[in-house]
Amino acid sequence: MKHVVPRGSQASKAIENAWSALRLLYPQIPPAVVVILSARERRRRGHFAHSAWSAGPGGSHEIAISPALFKDPKAVLATMLHEAGHAILWRSDGGVTGAYYHRHQFRDVCHDLGLACEFHNTRYGWTRTGWPKTGVPKKYDPIIRSLAAGLPEGAAGSLPGKVKPGRLPPKGLIRLRCKCRFPRTILVSKRSLPGAIHCGTCGREFAAP
Repeated sequence: MKHVVPRGSQASKAIENAWSALRLLYPQIPPAVVVILSARERRRRGHFAHSAWSAGPGGSHEIAISPALFKDPKAVLATMLHEAGHAILWRSDGGVTGAYYHRHQFRDVCHDLGLACEFHNTRYGWTRTGWPKTGVPKKYDPIIRSLAAGLPEGAAGSLPGKVKPGRLPPKGLIRLRCKCRFPRTILVSKRSLPGAIHCGTCGREFAAP
């Protein structure tokens, strides 16, 4: 079973190479440390963690991909682009508009990267990403071939099926911000107002920027 031992490092190398190739296409994508999610994490396809590694003055981001996707290089690349969208937004504004919330800014970046992006619900926002009906853009063909050749067999089993996208709220959401030195942002429906919402750190009311 010697061939089993290097699978994790082989997968990491393949995804690292794909991330480097994406950065050549999109210089705004920052460098990142690539890791493989635990095979037990069936509910997640990937994640972006900002400044998670102690490297450089501001730390290095982390990109993680589920091994359950390895059987489908196109799904791996779609997930990488989803996380790249977070990384781009974090680089541009420190995560205010997109590194945590899947807001319309995140949707717009995903569209720029060639992904379709659907609204899920008012809690998770524009989190449902994938390839558009027209298929994978041709510019990604070399990266997909590289992933197909480099990825080992992944985790057994499969990810949970996708749920149907939700409807956009009829009147949208309002963005409110607290008065902390490093303010936090929340999204609330118009029906939640009037009524003060206070920050547990600074003690002051969240208000429109």
